[in-house]
Amino acid sequence: LSTDSDESDDTEDNPKDEHWVVPKIFYLKMSADYNRYLIEFQDYSDQDWSQTAEDARNAYNQAFETAKAHLDPSHPLRLELVLSMCRFYYDIDNDKERAKTLAIDETYNCSQHLKHCKDLGAEHEKTSRSVNRITTQMIQWGFYVVEGKQTPPK
Repeated sequence: LSTDSDESDDTEDNPKDEHWVVPKIFYLKMSADYNRYLIEFQDYSDQDWSQTAEDARNAYNQAFETAKAHLDPSHPLRLELVLSMCRFYYDIDNDKERAKTLAIDETYNCSQHLKHCKDLGAEHEKTSRSVNRITTQMIQWGFYVVEGKQTPPK
């Protein structure tokens, strides 16, 4: 038994023990994705639609705030979360500007972060795939992303 005041059973409150971060973000993302998928099958007249959308929005926001606080901008989970959030904003909230801005900002943050990394390691391939998926989605929506800057379709 330890009596050290820095140790705690509640790892979420202990900044020295961050093994909880990735599972928490992953869980929140999956919860939000599940709600987003439910919305796709619900009738817009359903009363549950707005509550399901709010649940998804809250889970995405909580996951993103945690990711921004604890994960590098190039972390694959953070990028996949961004992609899911962009799809939610674009398809469900019908907020195309917010989807575009988030995608552009986060791909730019990722590219800036990678410029300063000396050892890209094994995560680099996953990061590249995630950035490619975000960029592909932006192209499908009619916008191109180059070095984090929006360019209009030609």
